[in-house]
Amino acid sequence: MYLVGNIDVVQFDLKQGQTEYYFPKNVNWAGKKIDKILFYFPIFSKTLSPINGKKVKRIDDLHVNLYNDKGEQVARELSVLNVCSVYINNVYRINDTINTSLSRIHLTKAPEDDQTCLLCYVFYDGSDVETAPETKNSVTVKFDIKEGERISLQDLVDNYISLQPAKVKGLVYTPGMDLLLIRGGMVGWCVTLRDRNKKRVLNNIQVDLFRASINAWELIEGDNTRDPIYSDYLVNLHPFFLQEIDIDMLNSYIENTSGHDTKNTSITFLY
Repeated sequence: MYLVGNIDVVQFDLKQGQTEYYFPKNVNWAGKKIDKILFYFPIFSKTLSPINGKKVKRIDDLHVNLYNDKGEQVARELSVLNVCSVYINNVYRINDTINTSLSRIHLTKAPEDDQTCLLCYVFYDGSDVETAPETKNSVTVKFDIKEGERISLQDLVDNYISLQPAKVKGLVYTPGMDLLLIRGGMVGWCVTLRDRNKKRVLNNIQVDLFRASINAWELIEGDNTRDPIYSDYLVNLHPFFLQEIDIDMLNSYIENTSGHDTKNTSITFLY
């Protein structure tokens, strides 16, 4: 069981005709041991980058070459399918530094325009434990969020944690039936967490990364639509476990990155 310590996001702005892209140099995790990286694959929703609003693209035919700070190659032509959010519970572990001057990604097919991007999450300073952390309490906050809106957690949580000697240990998002039946896609928003000690980095975590998995569902395609049909609404919770964090509610926030208004969505805090 992996506990998230810090998580940062890297954006690759795709360029028409360009197939190779290097990691950016000015990053929070320079010189740190990286646990894993995770390319975010939007599932159904139109997802926009929280960094500059570009549409986030899914590219399966992509390979990653990583080098550590000693110049040694630690990943050679690694398929993105080994480090993508679709298989979040079984991704390739890096366990080394990443030299951003040498590390790069390679696309088999060059993009046809400059309007899209890739998001890559970088996990570092996390820890592995044998069993999931014990959580005695949870609270679910429901909210509406408009296109492009950013909401402080302080405006949502009613001080429920800040008034208690409690630290958050995990996040869960369970899709509601109303959201699942939205034609053309699912919810899209991200959460950024700040800790009171200002030592942790948890930036722009897409909701799909802590979405509860759904066992039974079918997708019927027709007339250029994709409408989920649920014969049996069963969910297995796979929360996004964290090293305990004392959240600074005022400076932590949720941001809508779906390109449309979202109603009656929710986030669950485990503590």
